[in-house]
Amino acid sequence: MFKWPIITEEDEAAVLDVLRKGAMSGTEVTLQFEKEFAEWLRMDYALACNTGTASLHAAMFACKIGVGDEVDTRA
Repeated sequence: MFKWPIITEEDEAAVLDVLRKGAMSGTEVTLQFEKEFAEWLRMDYALACNTGTASLHAAMFACKIGVGDEVDTRA
């Protein structure tokens, strides 16, 4: 039987370790993830976000889009 996602005992242990620490943002786990993800993408930086909305806010902030600016979202 095919199951997705494939979750290993190592995955479970890593998640439980983070949950037991009581923090996710700015922790060594998050910083290491961002570093490795940026390297994988061959970029200088990566930013982990907890939601798509947060990622869009971060992208707009990085592009200096602010109140009163017009953004065209047509494809």
